[in-house]
Amino acid sequence: MRWSGLVTASDFLAHTSRLYADAAWPPEKHLHLTDLRGARLDRSVTEHLLLKIAEIYRRHPGIGRFKVAMVASNFFPQAMVFRRALKSSASVIVCSELATACPWLGVTRKYAEQRLRTLAPLMNVPSLRRTAAAKAS
Repeated sequence: MRWSGLVTASDFLAHTSRLYADAAWPPEKHLHLTDLRGARLDRSVTEHLLLKIAEIYRRHPGIGRFKVAMVASNFFPQAMVFRRALKSSASVIVCSELATACPWLGVTRKYAEQRLRTLAPLMNVPSLRRTAAAKAS
């Protein structure tokens, strides 16, 4: 998932709800890449919200074998809150560069960039950004 522009608490909650309800999620390989480098977090994205979202993910039956990489160069402290809340349920890494996330997930950087690039044009329009998130995750 590539986030860009202003991201609100509502955006994160809606995305989480869609993923949780999606019968095809988690994907077969149990890998998830979140790229926050192009995002601006609204002040509604609080520690309390991140803990709430982590709790939703922890309740998902497929989360146990999950590997999550968050590229969060500008939001490292917020991503670490989420990581700490989720670490007993899934394997999570927070890094500032895609080049670190890819080997950890077992994918090439080229593959990850291609996947993220397919979402990039939609990420600047909030309603399309939400639709793309639901389809891609």
